[in-house]
Amino acid sequence: MTDLMEKSLAKKLYTSREYFIKYSAGRAIACFPHYAGSTYAKVGGESVCNTKSQAQAFLRKKAQQHAAELMMADEWETSEMPVMYWIELDMADGDMVPFPSEEAFDAAQEWYNATTKKKMITYCQHRNVRLDDPAEETALLNCWADLAMATYAWQQVDPKMVPVVGLIAREVASQ
Repeated sequence: MTDLMEKSLAKKLYTSREYFIKYSAGRAIACFPHYAGSTYAKVGGESVCNTKSQAQAFLRKKAQQHAAELMMADEWETSEMPVMYWIELDMADGDMVPFPSEEAFDAAQEWYNATTKKKMITYCQHRNVRLDDPAEETALLNCWADLAMATYAWQQVDPKMVPVVGLIAREVASQ
């Protein structure tokens, strides 16, 4: 189905006024819009071809590539993003931290209840999430437990999100 839609879109692009052939010194030049693979510095792209049929073949291929890019972009935009579960941090001026889901939050709470404070702090430090309060030498942030649980939850689901928790921790520490 999507292959048929892509072919239909490619045909529509190829027959549009934005894809055309011009001639210079008897040579065919295939012209296409900048958003179909040219650079932003140019208004559009051009490819010098020897014959009209070569230019047509080039434009058909360029339209197919452009249609594939448009279909991928449309698929990405319409794919359902997972809903995150947000909690307000304790004593942090209304700051919030995301969890991958409510289930991940529940699992992080179980981890919190089963783990010592020292192990949680070490776990977060190994992931560059600082829980210490910069205002007091031996104190932790008021919301350290929430940040530790978020670090654990994201490490389990998507480790690329752990630095976001670190940024939130730094933001809270700087207040």
